[in-house]
This record gives sequence, structure tokens and C-alpha cells, in this order.
Amino acid sequence: MERSFVMVKPKFADKPEVIEYVKKRLTDAGLKIVSGEYKSYSTEKAQEHYAEHFRGSYENAKPFYKTLEAYITSGKVYGMEVVGENAIARIRELVGSTIKTDKETGAQILPAKGTIRYEVPLMINEPHDITENVIHASDAPSAGERELAIFKTL
Repeated sequence: MERSFVMVKPKFADKPEVIEYVKKRLTDAGLKIVSGEYKSYSTEKAQEHYAEHFRGSYENAKPFYKTLEAYITSGKVYGMEVVGENAIARIRELVGSTIKTDKETGAQILPAKGTIRYEVPLMINEPHDITENVIHASDAPSAGERELAIFKTL
């Protein structure tokens, strides 16, 4: 049984219909939501959570990090502990990819239709945004454990 951390991000967490939609998608897939609550990230906790993007300092951070940090600290998020067999892979399939940029044309490639990252912005009439996306989901069991531990300290 794997544990994962799933977080609805600030622009979407204050919309009850989004929270209910995400929870329904997870439970309809046979996953169990152990807990869920609203919390806010400080700058320091955002840096800890997104350590692979922050890389210890703003000078070493990935180019998009400052925008991501500003977004994740801009309001409350809704974080959930989710468990199930192969939970990480199943959740990531439901969530879908982030928006990508085609290296040759510069065109944005949206997440696949039917995924949470594709459907939620349409549901609430918001544009798809490369940084201010709907949801975060752990990408590995170790990340899930680390992210859950960080979230509990908020």
C-alpha cells in the first residue's frame, strides 16, 4: 500500500466544486483519502517542498522557481494523504502532465483530455497555465513521505 501527497493549489483550493471533483476522481479510482485539510505555505516551507527546483538558493534555482514559489505561497492549498495499491502511478495518471512547451515551435502542449489538470480549468472557466496549475501529486513513494511530513508541519 503506497502513500502519496496530493495538493490542490491556491487558485483552485478555494473552490469547493474543485475539491469535490478531485476527491471524487481519486475515490472513484479506488484510492482512499486518509486526510485532507487547508493550510498555507511559508516561503521557507515552499523551498523545502520544492527543493529539487529551488536547489538551495535563488541563484541555483530552476528558471521558473520564483514564479512557482510566489504562486504556492499566495493562498491556502488543500493537501491530502492518499493511499492505495500503486497509488503514485495511479494518481499521476489521473492528474496528467503539466503543460509542456514544444522545443521546436514554442507552442504549449496541454495535459491530456480527461485528466484533472486538463478538466478543472475548463470546469471553472480558467485558462490553462504553465505555472499556476491545479494540482501537485508526489512522483515517487519517497517524495510522498517527504511531502506529507512537510505538510504536517505547516
